[in-house]
Amino acid sequence: MKSNKLICYSIHILNWQVLVILIALLASSCASSEESDEAEESFYYGVASDVDGGVQGYTEEDIGVEYIVEEYITEFHSDILARYRTYDEYLARAYDEYRAADDSLEYNESGSQSAEARDRWLFEQTVKFVLFEASEAMPAEVSVAVNELYDALHDSLDLCIARSDWPDIQLYYYDDEGYHSAGVDQFFRAVELYGLTIDEFKDFERECNKFAATYPSLNSQRRDELVNIRRDYFLEVLRLWMQDHPEAVVPMTYEQSINHPYQDYIREICLAAENSEECARSEGITLE
Repeated sequence: MKSNKLICYSIHILNWQVLVILIALLASSCASSEESDEAEESFYYGVASDVDGGVQGYTEEDIGVEYIVEEYITEFHSDILARYRTYDEYLARAYDEYRAADDSLEYNESGSQSAEARDRWLFEQTVKFVLFEASEAMPAEVSVAVNELYDALHDSLDLCIARSDWPDIQLYYYDDEGYHSAGVDQFFRAVELYGLTIDEFKDFERECNKFAATYPSLNSQRRDELVNIRRDYFLEVLRLWMQDHPEAVVPMTYEQSINHPYQDYIREICLAAENSEECARSEGITLE
């Protein structure tokens, strides 16, 4: 099945190279933060080739590096409810994106993603795997910062509740496994105490999570310091991975990409298939 092919491809890209990236982060200073803005702007990612005596590639702005990292942090290290009213809304969006990238050409013709868009989609999903692996091997300084931010997020939820008309509501609970978002028990507690409807509870939960996402329980200097430590770590991981895998980099303007990781991988599968042309047609790619 295609979904399995995509997963296998992403895992194949990660394997031992991810460990090399993480070891490099821990063992060296990597790219110095003291590098000039001019040097950063002149660095290009992607497959390099001579173009009128120059080099073809993409800047971090072309790739959307900061956007990708911020999206990852929101999804895995912040709080989804700061952006979506419910987890169901978040999961529905994620499923729609998966369907658009994974469905057949017949669905594609009805408005799903083009093969070029799926190149970009696969790049972003692979990067998520890379950053997730990096989150499992964070240096001590980064781990401390991430944990402090996570505690501050929940302290800020408490602050929001305390300032509200419903000071005894619970928007999360804590046990031996850590923090958990509010569930059925917390909702029925709100009904019992204040007679809230499910919509009122969800709206209040959303507003408090938006408030907490700015970490108001921390002073601004400490908040900025911790946020920067977390962000800079994942930015550096992504930069190193792109340097090691230039052929996998796809810019935000994917129609003009010089790399086609999804198409290249699927093309290999189709060429080995019994009916190569039918395989290519169903995937929306060419065999050349």
